[in-house]
Amino acid sequence: MYHYIRKNIESARKLYQTFGSRLAPDQDIASRLERLKKSTQNTQEKFSSTGISAECRKCGEKGQDCCRAGTENNCDDILLLINLLLGGALCHKPIAPTACGFLDRQGCTLIVRHVICLNYLCQTIQQKIDHKRLIAVQQAIGRELDLQFVLSEKIKEKIKELSITVQRVKTSL
Repeated sequence: MYHYIRKNIESARKLYQTFGSRLAPDQDIASRLERLKKSTQNTQEKFSSTGISAECRKCGEKGQDCCRAGTENNCDDILLLINLLLGGALCHKPIAPTACGFLDRQGCTLIVRHVICLNYLCQTIQQKIDHKRLIAVQQAIGRELDLQFVLSEKIKEKIKELSITVQRVKTSL
């Protein structure tokens, strides 16, 4: 069941080992990482203050909705690499066999989460949160996802650029 995500975690760790020391100091990437980190903190605060985090954790423990087992397979190696660049640990120890592998007793262990993990708000959550607060949560999610997407693309470009440079050096030797 967890074979796919283990491959992505391994790939993210290799990318981090190979490129992390060149990605983190890049001014554009560093600036985007910092903005994304602040945005994720804002979103997580809204999830916590509205009770979304607690509801998601309950569902995940029961193997329901978006925090169920297998959800972690949506996380690609670039998303996981971003978590590593932000100082996150890729803890993959599900609290229950029915739960997402990144869900622990406090909630999601990832700093940066997949779009489904952020954007899917089930009927239970929608009914428990007043409309005004729900809009504020969705706006925070939107900002975070925009930053995440652009950063992911910048990282892919930089890795490609660095890989081409390494290949040129190898062929010139």
